[in-house]
Amino acid sequence: MTVRSPLVQITESAIDARDVERAVWSASDGAMVTFSGVVRDHDGGRDVLDIEYSAHPTARDVLERLAGEVATEH
Repeated sequence: MTVRSPLVQITESAIDARDVERAVWSASDGAMVTFSGVVRDHDGGRDVLDIEYSAHPTARDVLERLAGEVATEH
């Protein structure tokens, strides 16, 4: 049985790292890490004008399963 998690999302909207941190942080945690990547303006001598991401059709299901496993184990 898959349990839908409000913390697992596939979105076309910008993600605010602070919102994510507020959603998962608790005083009982010893640490929390977020990562923000920045796309450089060049690649292989060519200008980078934009970037496009896509998600596998099963990405949400896989993320929900993994989040459930982590929540259960920890």
